[in-house]
Amino acid sequence: MASFAMTILVVTAVDAERDALVRDLGPCESLDVGGRPGVCVETPAGSVHVVSGGIGPVSAAITTTAAL
Repeated sequence: MASFAMTILVVTAVDAERDALVRDLGPCESLDVGGRPGVCVETPAGSVHVVSGGIGPVSAAITTTAAL
């Protein structure tokens, strides 16, 4: 059976959403994506990168593009 590493990207609007999302996942490391604040959490499913992208669809799209 093959195993592989996976990275999950979540883009939230504000820091409070980001913090609420990761608070029960374990220890976080700081992450900077295109000047936007984020965190990286290691889980059994793989790395979870959670970035505060800003409010609105354009901010979310720009942050997502930079993260990918």
